[in-house]
Amino acid sequence: MKKIILLLMLLFLLVFVTNAFASSINFLPLDPGPFLQTSQLKEEKPGEEKIKEVKELLKKEPERPMPSDIRRGGLLLKKGEIGFDLSLAYAHLSENKIFIEGFALLPVLVIGEITVEEIKQDIFIGSITPRYGITDRIQLEVTVPFRLHYESYFRPGVTIGKQEESNTDYGLGDIQANLLLHLLHETATLPHILLGITFKTRTGKSVFEIDPQKGEIPLGTGYYAVRGILSFIKTADPAVVFLNVGYTYPFAREDNIWLAQQDPDTKEIYFVKQVIRLEPGKTFEGGFGVAYALSYKLALNMQYQQSITLSSERNSVRIPGSSINSGYLRLGGIWAWSDKTYLDLSTSIGVTTDAPDTVVELRISKRF
Repeated sequence: MKKIILLLMLLFLLVFVTNAFASSINFLPLDPGPFLQTSQLKEEKPGEEKIKEVKELLKKEPERPMPSDIRRGGLLLKKGEIGFDLSLAYAHLSENKIFIEGFALLPVLVIGEITVEEIKQDIFIGSITPRYGITDRIQLEVTVPFRLHYESYFRPGVTIGKQEESNTDYGLGDIQANLLLHLLHETATLPHILLGITFKTRTGKSVFEIDPQKGEIPLGTGYYAVRGILSFIKTADPAVVFLNVGYTYPFAREDNIWLAQQDPDTKEIYFVKQVIRLEPGKTFEGGFGVAYALSYKLALNMQYQQSITLSSERNSVRIPGSSINSGYLRLGGIWAWSDKTYLDLSTSIGVTTDAPDTVVELRISKRF
């Protein structure tokens, strides 16, 4: 037993001395000679080739797609860079109040003294959005929408005239200009902060321009509006979380408008043109969501958005039932077709009675 212990002690001492001697050799300032240098190069060369292969693969991979405001994820166009978005959306609504893109669209029959019992609309919206990077932190966008509306409504209390009617109309919608400012780049603790300022025109024909007796349908709101939205985006690789808050201020308008009236005895509906001052309600909105990158080409995202529009006023008198509470859940995915082309497919489901029942949208984004 003593011999075994002594043998183990000698073996341990031999290993210790060998390691110490090897360590001292590493610190000697001696030239290892051409043979040692060549062997080291042969050992390091495979590693260098592997690094080069990884770099080449990374060059071929496109940037990971991010969500926007939510499709942008805080990444704007570079200075002088140009981009285009083409989108096609379909919305189905079955209420007498319509809420689309943060603005209240009031059907002509709701403006008047009566309320339609049941109204359904199918809306197709095709949009072209050119984008330009003014600087690395400032981006300008202009959205030009084209709308096709199909509307049917049912009036069970009407004794004279049609109880059920349908109309179809199409044309230019309200053009919007959007300025995006990248206020803060993400740090270890702070998120990306984006400020969006949108000016909405009234290029689409509205209740002020249409003649409901000819079956025309409003394609725009009929008033100018300014919208501000602040977005906070934070990466938690491979996910991105975002939060946004916004406010919309519509400008009042005074003009001629057809008002729907109903005879109290016969229940017949007729229209009377009057000059009124319409003050649309202000809108407060907020939302949050998350995007998850499954690969360099595919990312899934989910978002919830809530908007509350205060009551509108006609001739400084509040219009009963004109307030809007719209909430919807958006589910979508982004496919990176290439490093400069993205496909974004999403569906939104209304969770409140004032929101659209469903909206399906396909968007193609291209950078040059």
